[in-house]
Amino acid sequence: VAGLATTPVQALISRRVEARADAHALALTEDPAAFESMQRRLATVNLADPDPPRWEYLYSATHPSTVERMAAARAYAREAGR
Repeated sequence: VAGLATTPVQALISRRVEARADAHALALTEDPAAFESMQRRLATVNLADPDPPRWEYLYSATHPSTVERMAAARAYAREAGR
């Protein structure tokens, strides 16, 4: 029962860590186009839902969605003037 209650909290923490790792990768490579392309390929190869239902995402997703990751790459590109 405790696991059911803590799963969303653990997922939230994991998503934040993964989002920070993505931001670090973008800053390190300075290649948002390649990052976005990689995310698209990973979602295709893994048959992942690029934008899962909100309830599923909030309850158990341990990584940002593909759509969120691609948006982060585009935001980085805008900020960097690419």
